[in-house]
Amino acid sequence: MAKLNRRAAVALVALLMAAPVLTIGVVVTAIAAPATPLPNEGMSQGVTKYSFIAYGDTRGRRDGVAIQYEHSLIVDSMLAQIKSLRNTDYAVRFILQSGDAVAHGQNPKEWNVSFVPLINRLTTEGGVPYFLAPGNHDVSSATTADAPERHTPLKNYFDAVSALIPPDGSPHRLSSYPTYSFAYGNTFVLGFDANIVGDEKQFRWVKSQLEVEP
Repeated sequence: MAKLNRRAAVALVALLMAAPVLTIGVVVTAIAAPATPLPNEGMSQGVTKYSFIAYGDTRGRRDGVAIQYEHSLIVDSMLAQIKSLRNTDYAVRFILQSGDAVAHGQNPKEWNVSFVPLINRLTTEGGVPYFLAPGNHDVSSATTADAPERHTPLKNYFDAVSALIPPDGSPHRLSSYPTYSFAYGNTFVLGFDANIVGDEKQFRWVKSQLEVEP
């Protein structure tokens, strides 16, 4: 039987502690739908005064163990801002998150314990829609859409945002991809998977969303 010297043993323990722990059979809980969803695009077409919040990379050292503490402070600040602007011309209408919600997207506990409860505060207490684009920590660093290592983390992402982004089959969603669009007022937003930036199917869909008919 092979023996490890002390330095190698310490390195092995550190590696095992850093590795994500998968929880078999646990499903990611869907983030609550916003209390005030975005209206039909046509209804907001003439709106030019409003606010939205954009931020990202909320993953942290407590993922899977406790609420993301630093993120919770940001959520507190966002809720205060939403409340202060609610009855003004510049009410907050939606929130954008650029990705890396959790450290290891394949681990459902990281979503359920550390991330989802915080976003529920924004969609229920704050009442605003929340749109998350996937980062490499959420869906892996694989660069092709069919890479096996994307399957589990991508399912977890879809479970988390199922009540937030346009559904599969919508003209505002690329089917089976975490790629979508929406419009409010004078703003058009595209959320896409930058991890597979070379994906031809995604590229064609994004291009079609940006093309303006004469």
